[in-house]
Amino acid sequence: MSKQPGKETDPLVPKDGSPNPSPSGRGRSPRSPRIPAGAGGDWNILRRASSAVQQHTDRGFKTVTKNQLLNRICNDYVIHENQFDRYGSTMLMFARVMKCILIFFVGMSTACLVIGFLTGTIETVEQVEQYNHLPAPGVVLCPAEGWKFKSIEIKKVEYGQVPTGEIGFQEIQFKKERPVSAHLAERCEMIKLNQEMYPRGEAGHYESFDRIRISYMIKYKPRDGHEDERTPKTYYLGFFSEEGMVPQQWSLFPVGKLVTGNIEFNQIAKGKTEFTEGTTTDVFDFRSTGVADNYYDLTSVEYGYDKYVCFVLSSFKSMWSFFAIITFILLFSTGLNNFGLFEICFPETSEEGNPPELEPNIMCQMCGLCCQCCRPLEDMTPEGSGRSTPQDIKQEV
Repeated sequence: MSKQPGKETDPLVPKDGSPNPSPSGRGRSPRSPRIPAGAGGDWNILRRASSAVQQHTDRGFKTVTKNQLLNRICNDYVIHENQFDRYGSTMLMFARVMKCILIFFVGMSTACLVIGFLTGTIETVEQVEQYNHLPAPGVVLCPAEGWKFKSIEIKKVEYGQVPTGEIGFQEIQFKKERPVSAHLAERCEMIKLNQEMYPRGEAGHYESFDRIRISYMIKYKPRDGHEDERTPKTYYLGFFSEEGMVPQQWSLFPVGKLVTGNIEFNQIAKGKTEFTEGTTTDVFDFRSTGVADNYYDLTSVEYGYDKYVCFVLSSFKSMWSFFAIITFILLFSTGLNNFGLFEICFPETSEEGNPPELEPNIMCQMCGLCCQCCRPLEDMTPEGSGRSTPQDIKQEV
C-alpha cells in the first residue's frame, strides 16, 4: 500500500475510524489503552520495541514453567497456569511470586502471634494518665534482715514545699498501725497519711514541689545471745497507698540520716479492658536525690512526686480469660484476612471455569503501554493494541 509523502499511516487504526477486531473475534479488550489516530512513527517504534522485549521475557519465563515438578506444585498450591491463559508467562510468574511472599509473611505473623499467646509474652501498650493532684502515700518501716525493732518513735510528720515554700513545713495528722500482712505485722511499722499533694505550676515549669517529711527514732533490739553485737545502721522503707497493701518496691535507708528523693507513681492493671476497669496495684518507685546529717539522732525521710502522672501497665490475668481469647481471635482473623490483598491485585474476571480466570487490577492495566505484561495476549498482534514481532520492528527501522 502506498503512503502519502510526509504522512505515515497507522496500521492499527482503520480508515473509517472503527476499532480492528482481534484474531479471536471478540474485538478489542475494553480495558486496553487505545492509540489515537494519527500517532507518529516514533510512537509505533517505541510501542513495538516494548512488545518485543516483553515477548523475549515471556520466552525466558516459559522455560522456568517447563519444569514439571515445580509447575505441578505451583498449579496445586499457588496459582494454576490456566488462571492466566490470556496473559504471558511473565504475569503468571509475577502473580505466583507475589502470592508466595504473601503466604510467607501471613504465616510468619500468625505463627508469632500463636507462639506469643501460648507462652504468655503478648505485650500491651503502656498508658499514661495525668492528674491535677495525688494522695501522699504512706510509709512502711522494716528492720534489717534478721533483726527486730526495739522501738520506733514517730517524732513528727510535716507537709510543705521546697525549695520556695513561704510558710515552711507544717505538722499534719498521721496514724501509726501494724501492717495487716502477717508477714510484716511482727517486725514492721506502718504510718498512714491523709494529705493531698498538688503540682505548683504547669507541667515542666513547676515553681515548687510538695513534700512530706517524716522524722522518727529507731532502736534495734539486741538478738538473743548477742547482746554485745553491734546493731545495724540501715533499715528498709517502702510506700503504699491502700491499707493492708504490701509495698512492691523497697529501698535501703541509713539510720540517723535525712534522705530526700522523688517517687514515681505506677500501676499494674489486671483484667483491664475497654469495657472493664479490672483491678490495679499501686507501685511507688523511690529515687534518692540526697543524704544529709540529722540532729538529735533522728532518722528522717523527705519525699514527693516529681511529676503528677501515672504509668499504667496492663497485663492479662490469664491467657484463657474471655477477653484474652477474644483479643487473640480478632488478631488471628486480621492476620489471615491479609490474603485478601491478592484478590485485590488479581480479581476474578468471571466465576466460570475451575479454577476461575484472573486478571491484573484495573490500575495495573491502565499502565499497559509501559508495562506490557499487564495486557492480554490477544493484544500482542498488530491488529490488537500495537504489539508486534521483532521482524516487524526491523522492517520499521
